[in-house]
Amino acid sequence: MKRSLAWYALQELKPFEGRLSMAWRTAAVCALASMLFMTYQVPLASIGCYLIMFLAKPSAQENILIAIAISVLVSLVVLLILFLTQLAVEVPMWRLIIIALGSYFFLYLGAASLLGDGGNIVALVIGFIMTLLPFAVVGEVATRGILYAWLMVLIPMGVIAVFHIVAGRSSSVILQQKLAARLMKLAEALEYRAKSPGKVDDPVNQELIRLLRTGDSEMQNSLKLIRLFHLLPSAQSNALQAAIMRSQAMLIHLCAALLFDNTQYGDEPPTSGGTPCSQSMQVLAGHLRQLARLLHNGKLIDAIRLKAPFSNDTMQDPLFHIAASLFKPDRPHNKAGNQVKAPKLEPSGGFFKPDAFTNPNYSRFALKTTAAAILAYIIYTSIQWDGIHTAMITCYVAALGTTGETVHKLVLRITGCLIGAALGMASLAFLMPHMTSITQLVALVFLGILLSAWVSSGSERISYAGIQVGLAFLMTVLQGFGPDVQMSVATDRIYGILLGNALLFIAFTQIWPVTVVSSAQDKLGKCRQWLERWEQLGPQPFEVRYRLFNQILDTLEQSREELVYNRFEPKKIQASDRELRDLRTTIDAFERQAITLVLGEAIISPAALSPGHGGLANAQIDHAGLDAESCMRPGTIPGQ
Repeated sequence: MKRSLAWYALQELKPFEGRLSMAWRTAAVCALASMLFMTYQVPLASIGCYLIMFLAKPSAQENILIAIAISVLVSLVVLLILFLTQLAVEVPMWRLIIIALGSYFFLYLGAASLLGDGGNIVALVIGFIMTLLPFAVVGEVATRGILYAWLMVLIPMGVIAVFHIVAGRSSSVILQQKLAARLMKLAEALEYRAKSPGKVDDPVNQELIRLLRTGDSEMQNSLKLIRLFHLLPSAQSNALQAAIMRSQAMLIHLCAALLFDNTQYGDEPPTSGGTPCSQSMQVLAGHLRQLARLLHNGKLIDAIRLKAPFSNDTMQDPLFHIAASLFKPDRPHNKAGNQVKAPKLEPSGGFFKPDAFTNPNYSRFALKTTAAAILAYIIYTSIQWDGIHTAMITCYVAALGTTGETVHKLVLRITGCLIGAALGMASLAFLMPHMTSITQLVALVFLGILLSAWVSSGSERISYAGIQVGLAFLMTVLQGFGPDVQMSVATDRIYGILLGNALLFIAFTQIWPVTVVSSAQDKLGKCRQWLERWEQLGPQPFEVRYRLFNQILDTLEQSREELVYNRFEPKKIQASDRELRDLRTTIDAFERQAITLVLGEAIISPAALSPGHGGLANAQIDHAGLDAESCMRPGTIPGQ
């Protein structure tokens, strides 16, 4: 059944565990930062508060690390710019050169390394500082302007760090609640399956498959933060690591029967020592529910100590065997007693991505974004309309890797911009005339950001609309150091946002367009190589297979998600329905092969995968009816 966009929007706006918590904390940090900006009369409050929304993360520890890293990086950049100020003040051409070189370098660094969005922020700070210099007629004024730009970043970063130290949501709590939610979904699926095996398109089974494809990356990141900040004793963090891995194993076992031709569990599941009866599955579901409740209430120790009420007969089934030792750390060792480490399917580049210096898309991304930002600067300075300076800001914060993703983001930003502008102007017209103090304005900021942060805390399909609602709202209501009702300032800033969106659209659709199909092909090409290497490794302990499986699963899900944005690309570079269908079929086939390898049994074309047949590279995938090799040659589209 075809769904409307309104239906999808409503689904994205539904509450989930932790959404309200993240929204009110983001709103509170923005309100506190805006109060500091206005109390000490530091300009650029709206941009400073926007950075809070742009960088907001669910866990306290992640927010603290990001705040510290951005503060240090921006401070170093500001020190460098202080030496270039005199030259840039006197010669306008040098301002453009500094903007161009600084923007390109940090945008490239952000795209090609773990710096990520931090590179965009540093590029924004450099560009914004340079745009302030024409208003500085003497060196002292220029220095003051640079320091204000520095404070624009340091104040929100400081508030983020202090607030989350005091009232942040711990990574330990987040991880336990995510694990509890997974166990609860497993219990629901088992209860459903105890009544009727069901089919793959049943809502409960679809939810289970979606949960599997979500992967473990978020949980593993939370676990790393728990260990980095020593939030839990080592024994408990090791138990959590085991529970993450084993609960994923249960998901794989349950989904395997759905994703292959035998769609009913109990028919002939991939690995099974026996078929559990309905009553036994109800017992297993009840045990998982009890564990989920303990974890949700923060009783990790009680969950670890809870005994599984399973009989010896049911322990022959892999699901019961896994659930009985859910929290038991199991480090694989070789015959010599040394711990086995998971082999890498791709060499690690450390801070840089493995293809940081070979993939031309990173440098092209930096060039396109820099060109759009400079063009925005030239336009508003040439027509002497400084009120639309938000055009340049938009270029730095709206750019993404592929054309489809960027245009999708621009659509969200324009929609969010109009909604945020409407909220802001309504506030100027009906609320601001009655406000007499900073406290009242801070309360208004809190309420406006609470709404936008609720949207921005959703998935990437809608989150940037929420961020844009917040930016447009902040740009409208935070005009000075207190309540202000100048409507012209608000409208100028909105025009600037729309101009920046238009420039980015032109840059990313006309200059070196990177289609979502080509990006997905690159990822699937890597997955094919990884699956081949995995085959060559031979038998491995489950913990090793688990890590390899999640690496492939994450990449496949990124490819699957990218194809959604094909509809946002211009018609001349859009892929056809057949091309998309073939790519999705290939993604599904590789997903099935990864499940085959992680379970240690050949489910897809056993004969085709035999050594004499040439391995995965030449495998005929029966389910898809496609030749994996021809599908995944670089630069080709299945079906062409």
